[in-house]
Amino acid sequence: MNDFQAETDSRSVDGILSKLNTHYIVVDIGGGTLDVTVHEIQDDGTIKEIHKVTGGPYGGIYVNQRFESLLEELFRCATASNVPESSFHLIGSL
Repeated sequence: MNDFQAETDSRSVDGILSKLNTHYIVVDIGGGTLDVTVHEIQDDGTIKEIHKVTGGPYGGIYVNQRFESLLEELFRCATASNVPESSFHLIGSL
């Protein structure tokens, strides 16, 4: 059994989600937030929400900002917002 299943591979998830008393985690990493929900498949086949965490500032835009800050710190370089458009082709070749 795999510990992680990508949502694009639903065929392999079907067998896992049909087992009673199975727990699984749904993670939604959006642009601004990270939302995590833990579900359990009950004995009667229904799904029960066990725990839910919503709205943490860990979405994609925050990851991008932290990564940009790390690059700036490591290389002491200008951020993408300060790079002239004429230099974008150089960034793309990295």
